[in-house]
Amino acid sequence: MGEFSFKQLSKDANTILTGDHEVVIVKTEATKSQNGKQMIKCDLKITSGPFAGRVIKHNFTLSPENTQAMKFFFQHMAALGLDEAYFDADPSMPQVAGDLLGRQAIATLEPNEWQGVTREQVKSWKPSGGVVTVAQPLAGMVATALPLAVATLAAVVTSTEAPEDPF
Repeated sequence: MGEFSFKQLSKDANTILTGDHEVVIVKTEATKSQNGKQMIKCDLKITSGPFAGRVIKHNFTLSPENTQAMKFFFQHMAALGLDEAYFDADPSMPQVAGDLLGRQAIATLEPNEWQGVTREQVKSWKPSGGVVTVAQPLAGMVATALPLAVATLAAVVTSTEAPEDPF
């Protein structure tokens, strides 16, 4: 037998996770949905338990015409540390996507069928047991005053990969 077990790989691939799982957001992309709505695509990596390392896909979609959907959006963002004060600065979608990178939370997963395939779906979000810092967007910053900071911010905001783990 090699470095892995096909039997175990098949079992893991066919196991639909449910319940609460600690996750970290490892990849984000500000984009648009098929309906043309603003959306952030995320890769969530499970950080503990027997499925640590497994990646779950999740999208945060803006639906301004639906107040209940927007209520859920802002509740989910708050669980990830992007609270009302953060959004008061009116950040751009790419900035929100960049500020989600590395955020930790507890994602409650449930099965969902999409295009004939059952997969995990995030049902709800809760703040992580760890410390979640509240991001502060640099709204209103004057580019001529701090060009290096603005260039650095642009590089961070457009990045779609999580920062390298220093440990």
